[in-house]
Amino acid sequence: MSEQKRRCCDLGGLDFIEVNGRKVGLIGLRQIFAEVAALGLSDPEKIAQALLACAEKTDWIPEENRSVYAAALLREYLAKMDGDKAD
Repeated sequence: MSEQKRRCCDLGGLDFIEVNGRKVGLIGLRQIFAEVAALGLSDPEKIAQALLACAEKTDWIPEENRSVYAAALLREYLAKMDGDKAD
């Protein structure tokens, strides 16, 4: 993962995903997905952990909900990657 700091003007906006039945806004979701895709990971657990690590750079994720966020991020990431393949 890139260690460079993201700035407010290059975060890619606010996107919403469903986490535990609620819409949650995350900053820079498209950038997060791009960073993780660039890692070339294939193991879903490693992808989920990378997504979570990237998201935590700019978004607060409650400790008690980390696994739920990781699952939601992975679900959205895989849907995005499948959608990109279809295009």
